[in-house]
Amino acid sequence: MAPNADGEWTRIAALPPDGDGVIEYEDDDIVPSARYGYRLGVPRAGGEDLLGEVWVETPARAILALEGLRPNPASGQLVAAFSLPGPGTARLQLLDVAGRELIAREVGELGRDPTSCRSVSLRCCPPGIYFLRLTRAGRVLNARATVVR
Repeated sequence: MAPNADGEWTRIAALPPDGDGVIEYEDDDIVPSARYGYRLGVPRAGGEDLLGEVWVETPARAILALEGLRPNPASGQLVAAFSLPGPGTARLQLLDVAGRELIAREVGELGRDPTSCRSVSLRCCPPGIYFLRLTRAGRVLNARATVVR
C-alpha cells in the first residue's frame, strides 16, 4: 500500500510470497526528488492487518549511496536501501562482525534507471550487529545494521 495525493493509503500490488515466505516489490514508477511511503497489508479472517511503514526519499539524481537497513534496527525481513548512478556491476553483501560474508547479491542491474533509489530484500538473520557493503567500480561503501527480535 502507498499513500495517494490525499494522504489515504491505496493498494498498489497484491503479491504472493515465494517459497521462503519472502515478498519483494519493486516500484518502477518513482521519480527524482520525491518521498514515497509503503506498508504491508496481510489478509486475515475478517479483514487485514497493516504492518509497518517505510518511507523512501529519492535523490535529485542518483549517486552511489548506501543507506543501510530500513528500518534499522530491523526485526523481520531485512531491506537494504541504496542508489546506483546508472547500470554497471555492483555487489551488495551482508557481513557478520567477524567479516564473514553471509549474503551476497549482484545488484548492478538495479541501476538501469539512474534517477532512482533501490532496495532489496535479504533473508533474516539472528539478532546481532551486521555490516552492509556496497561495491561498485572500485568504490566500497559500508553501513552498520542491527537485527533485533
